[in-house]
Amino acid sequence: PSRTEAQPVVIVDVDEASLKAVGQWPWSRDKVAELIATIHRSGAAAIGIDFIFGEPDSLSLAAMAARIYGASELDVR
Repeated sequence: PSRTEAQPVVIVDVDEASLKAVGQWPWSRDKVAELIATIHRSGAAAIGIDFIFGEPDSLSLAAMAARIYGASELDVR
């Protein structure tokens, strides 16, 4: 957030500015993990996430390797 208040809750929103800076949704699981790690390092005592990962991560390295090399995601290590 651009500023924090003296309240115990801070909401980090994936808004239009976030989409413009990071790219279209859905973000890769790696990008979401990076966001969560940044929030944790900022001192969060708890993190709640309000979105669904309804499909496999098509942007993961394993999925990209499978598309490029024809290997199944399970074969990529």
